[in-house]
Amino acid sequence: MAGLKHADESRVENVWLAIETARAEKLQGWKYLEDGSDFVNTLLIKYEGDMTRCTHLEKLKTE
Repeated sequence: MAGLKHADESRVENVWLAIETARAEKLQGWKYLEDGSDFVNTLLIKYEGDMTRCTHLEKLKTE
């Protein structure tokens, strides 16, 4: 019984995390998983492979 309770609590936490992530994606206007690699590739081209030149906001988005 304790295992089921733990699994259910874990599920609830994950659902809320998914909702919070979806809200953040909506506010920022891009999808983390789906658009993330395109964003990083654009930064690589923009900074000619030197990601240390990214702005603070760009660094936060890549994380």
